[in-house]
Amino acid sequence: MDGIDKLQCWLTKRYSFLTEEDYDLFRPFVVQKTLARDEPLLEEGRCCREMTFVLSGAFRMFSISEGKEVTVFENEFVIDSDSFFSQTPLSLCHQGARGYRNRLVQL
Repeated sequence: MDGIDKLQCWLTKRYSFLTEEDYDLFRPFVVQKTLARDEPLLEEGRCCREMTFVLSGAFRMFSISEGKEVTVFENEFVIDSDSFFSQTPLSLCHQGARGYRNRLVQL
């Protein structure tokens, strides 16, 4: 199962009203990536421009100044919604967690 299929399966379970035509609309914009551990996905101070769905692995979200950390595992979205919708700088860093093969799709 490739990345778009896994994302579509996840979405269909939660949002049963989505149709094949809906998926066809965003399918051309989906990009599958693999990140090395500790490789930044989103950096503090930059704007979030994509929604990211974790296919496998884990991603850390943390604030350098506040010392907070949250880990997001596969089958979850990584997005800073405030930054994404308002195009303002991120307040957290996002990077691939150590010890995981971090695969994702971005919209």
